[in-house]
Amino acid sequence: MSVLEGADTRTPRQPAYGDVVRAFQEVGEAIVGDVELGRLLHLVLRKVCDLVDVRRGSLYLFDEGTGLFHGQVGVEADRSVDDQVKHYRCGVPADRFTQEILETRAPVLVADAQHDSRPVRSTMRAWEVRSILGVPMIVGGDVRGLLFLDDIERPHDFSEAQQLLASAFADMAAVAITTAQRAEALSQSMRTIARQNNLLRKAVAMEERLTTLALRGGTVPDIAAMLAELVDEPCAVHDARFRRIAVGVPPGPGWAPPALMDDDVRQAPEIRMALAGLPAREPTILGPFPRAGVHRRCLVVPIVAREDTWGYLLVAEAKSPLRTIETLVAGRAAAIIALNVTFQRSDAEMEMYAREALVRRLLDGDEPAASTVARAEFHGLRSNRPYVAAVVAGRGRGAQAIDGAAVEEAALREGLPAVWLAGVEGGALSMIVQLDDASDDLGRRFGAVVARIDGEVALQVAVSEVCDAVERLPAAHREATQAMRILRTFATAAGSPAILTAGELGPAALLLAATERADADRLVEKTLGPLADADNPKTLEVLQTLQVFLESSRGIRRAAARLHVHENTIRYRLGRLAEATGRDVLTDPRALLDVQVALLILRLEGRLESGTSR
Repeated sequence: MSVLEGADTRTPRQPAYGDVVRAFQEVGEAIVGDVELGRLLHLVLRKVCDLVDVRRGSLYLFDEGTGLFHGQVGVEADRSVDDQVKHYRCGVPADRFTQEILETRAPVLVADAQHDSRPVRSTMRAWEVRSILGVPMIVGGDVRGLLFLDDIERPHDFSEAQQLLASAFADMAAVAITTAQRAEALSQSMRTIARQNNLLRKAVAMEERLTTLALRGGTVPDIAAMLAELVDEPCAVHDARFRRIAVGVPPGPGWAPPALMDDDVRQAPEIRMALAGLPAREPTILGPFPRAGVHRRCLVVPIVAREDTWGYLLVAEAKSPLRTIETLVAGRAAAIIALNVTFQRSDAEMEMYAREALVRRLLDGDEPAASTVARAEFHGLRSNRPYVAAVVAGRGRGAQAIDGAAVEEAALREGLPAVWLAGVEGGALSMIVQLDDASDDLGRRFGAVVARIDGEVALQVAVSEVCDAVERLPAAHREATQAMRILRTFATAAGSPAILTAGELGPAALLLAATERADADRLVEKTLGPLADADNPKTLEVLQTLQVFLESSRGIRRAAARLHVHENTIRYRLGRLAEATGRDVLTDPRALLDVQVALLILRLEGRLESGTSR
């Protein structure tokens, strides 16, 4: 049984050639009446549908840029389906139906569109096409457009006469459409010239408006809004890290700012590559990037402040093609933004330098003067809050310079309430950090801060005990400085800790701060004797047990629970220490202190892990 057998068929109306002439007469009258191109295309499509007696059709025009036929208008019964049709492109390699039309330059009929391999089957299924006629629109020997006609969900017997009439009308309509396109292009060119003249006049006025705006303290968002008004296109300002700072959209609803540098869009490989190749100073036009969802071009203008690229000004090609005038106006706006940023940066830097000088004077003194404490309170440093002093330095010789702004940003992003920098001195950055609570785990909090900074920068951080009075901050800074001195002396191996707190050091800080590395190693040998070799698995077992025992407040039961062994195992291993070294940590307080210092040295040197790190 045929796939068409039993289907809803009917005898199509057979038009006369006079119908074609009358239909084309209406098209000609529309051109004379200066009908807008979209309405003209609709008229052509509806007339050809009437000629072949079908209820659905779509019209495609050739695009020089892509080499494909782009959907323009569509009708289905009494309603328009333009929006759906405009998403389609004809002429791709898989579209054998279109290829045959282009090769034969004649109407092509597909009687069974659901099973014929020539059309794109997914499209035929989506539109429930049963039979379809494709008609070329030829002007001067070139196919300038395509008509596709069908009767929706039922087959249609396109007679030879209908096909000939549709072809004749299509060719006549193609001439009319080409004439209308040229007229519209000329009109558009005249509108463009008028628009450019208007923009040039606005560009002159822009200088005055922006100067007034700057004198009144106008912001970057104000400039972005003004630019969108001037060029009548959406725009946005992003910083050097591509974070959006401001947007501007032209009057009217529905305009969205350019998405080229949005986080989700920017990850597309083609966009990531294009952004990586942006020139340092020259404006450039990027796109389109259809795979990433960016279907229109975008003008990108670098914003250069003090010889550095502070950010980028984006202008989207949303309403009309980008031209030289948009680049000129956007370049002027970018220069004014750069000037605005430079002024703001100067004010911020002056404030930062004054604040850093105050904090440095506070930390370097023995007993801060009342006036210094009062000024510190003005900057938010008030007593009865938990503070620590911290010192940050690069690990090892040839370490990179410390970026105070990056450290401050990482601390604030980690959730620390406030940070006051004292600047870099001797290769180390000093700062005061306010805590959420005096019981904060300092090693964990500052470890998270370091983790937020670029992984290629190896940092060491020394942290004081917690204090709650501004007057005690100088002493806290001395604690942190002492801890940093110990870190730099001992923590030089890859396995050495990067964070050291004064609480971890305890009284041992007084000894280690004035001890050379060689003297400390001799102390370890003297204290632990044959157990000083942490590379020996048997020795390491004793050292780790001793470490957990000390971290468990010398509680055998707690140490056994942490190591998942019997309490007698703890006693046995501690007995091995006493037997090998003569130091009984269970009964001799001095032996206990000596062993604590020796283990601390091993941990700083990266030869022994902390029990809490496992």
